[in-house]
Amino acid sequence: MMSGEGELNLMRPGNKVSIVIQIINIENFTTISECLQEESPIFINKLSNVIHACCKEWGGLVSKNIQGSFLLVWRLPEVTDKDTDEDDLTNPAMQRTDIANRALVSAIKTLAEIRRTSEIQAYKVHPRIISRFGPTYSTDITIGIHIGWSIEGVIGSESKIDPAYLSPHISVGYNLVEARKEYGSTVLMSEDFYGYLSVKAKTCCRRIDTVYVNYLPNTFGLYTFDITEKELPVPETHQLGKLIKLQKLDSVNVESFQHKGVDYMFTLDSDIVGMQQDIPQHFFDSFRHAYVDYISGQWDEAKEFLEKALSYLHEDGPALS
Repeated sequence: MMSGEGELNLMRPGNKVSIVIQIINIENFTTISECLQEESPIFINKLSNVIHACCKEWGGLVSKNIQGSFLLVWRLPEVTDKDTDEDDLTNPAMQRTDIANRALVSAIKTLAEIRRTSEIQAYKVHPRIISRFGPTYSTDITIGIHIGWSIEGVIGSESKIDPAYLSPHISVGYNLVEARKEYGSTVLMSEDFYGYLSVKAKTCCRRIDTVYVNYLPNTFGLYTFDITEKELPVPETHQLGKLIKLQKLDSVNVESFQHKGVDYMFTLDSDIVGMQQDIPQHFFDSFRHAYVDYISGQWDEAKEFLEKALSYLHEDGPALS
């Protein structure tokens, strides 16, 4: 951001980069702020602490926060970096997959940490919250993840500058968050992002629809990472956002896997594995059959498999939608 003379140069052009775009939206933020009034900055700062910690732990950057919506970014290697045959992180192709994996890990860890952070969960019994939302309130977030190009630059003056990312692809992230109203899913991902994930990470995700936005040329697949409300164990020494090993795999040496990135998290981490542990495989099989029949126009068969899927998971948002 400095010129050759050491002065700030705000007139330099931006750079076109490829990034993972993650939007985290605090549900009912405006209403919560109205309820808490002068306490609302404390509430948002407690959430921000978790979001920033998880994002930083897994290599991302919190670019901005506006009205309860956070924009997180992960920069990908340049497209000019040639892929190699190496099966480790010296290969740009492996780096891209690892960065996508990191963004998904960050999202899931953020959800888990918000659920168990006592300072945030205390708002369940806050008198003003209860009077507005009732006794069933919980602090919820929605996460949308996409991948695409962006113009990276700085915006501001000599008094204050901010990093900026300008792209229609960022709007996709916000659209994914908005889609929770239709699908009821906490985490929604575009097909472009899903395509970069490792095989193990992909097995944790479910395709739920094919969608279109009017500012992009093609339709794309919509995916979710299914989660349950299961309470997960956490060691007393745990730090925000970090790996929590499954007890049965506590003796596994993580360092032996790290040269290939964070793919091990989808096998070893108690949050990532535990959030899906109670979902029956029969549910996934039935929904997959329903989706294939749905896109091929076999409506009766699709309905039959959807009903079967709902018999295993009664309140599944995508199946109900």
